[in-house]
Amino acid sequence: MKTQIPFYPVGQFYTRKEIEPIVEQIREIKPGFTPEIAIILGTGFSDFANKIEDPTTIHYNQIPFLASELQTPGHIPEFVLGRLQGKNLICARGKIFLNDGVPAQVVALPIRLSYLLGCRQLIYTSTSGAINPEYAPGEFVFINNHINLMGHNPIIGEHNGEWGPSFFDMSYPYESGLRQKAQEIARSLGFPTREGVYAGVLGPSFETAAEIQFLARCGADLVGESTIMEVIAARQLGMQVLGIGFVSNMAAGLSNRLVENNDVLLTTTNAMASFSRLVQAILATL
Repeated sequence: MKTQIPFYPVGQFYTRKEIEPIVEQIREIKPGFTPEIAIILGTGFSDFANKIEDPTTIHYNQIPFLASELQTPGHIPEFVLGRLQGKNLICARGKIFLNDGVPAQVVALPIRLSYLLGCRQLIYTSTSGAINPEYAPGEFVFINNHINLMGHNPIIGEHNGEWGPSFFDMSYPYESGLRQKAQEIARSLGFPTREGVYAGVLGPSFETAAEIQFLARCGADLVGESTIMEVIAARQLGMQVLGIGFVSNMAAGLSNRLVENNDVLLTTTNAMASFSRLVQAILATL
């Protein structure tokens, strides 16, 4: 596979015809393998992919258009294809963020590749700051809706119908049946069963206390710098999406602590075992 230039300039777009040959090349790397479920791992949870059986790893720099060097700590630029809990998976160990300096299409590319490979369900995990004061670091929150404050959309500039309709319903992008099932599993494991609204912002700097107050008034419970582009792309394709937010910290102004990325990574490290138990238990029921 061709090695790609790390960052595509904003405003340049790939076409579906350009992506389909990449899918065929991935199939040649792992012949006869068709993933059913895509998993995108949030910041600090990349080690979850070590659980995958019969793994095949594909580095992002093997895939044209895809950024090969991620800017956010806690992410590894790899796909892992294999089996877990009896399911064929493609797992992205590293997220691409808009604040890496790439267009929204590139952020959405792992979703579109997963779909063309055969996935129809997406488990999307997001490490987030808590806006809702009832939440606490270390808790999982099932995302029931989102607010896009990023000023981007992966479908802008594409021909209508190339990946699906450009104008489609986004009222409730997170599949309620999957969410209810996941909440039942969380309860059975002894985890709190919270759900809430995720606000996506551009970053990479963390939010001001005034911005968090604004987001709270808008109805947001969580805040982060990912999720939205990928979920839009998944819904355009008709994929079922389960969104799992992990509270790594209280958002600005909600505690006496400054928001530090090292604290985020420490919280996720401490929660790795719980995260793995929850996601594996969910996979077993899909």
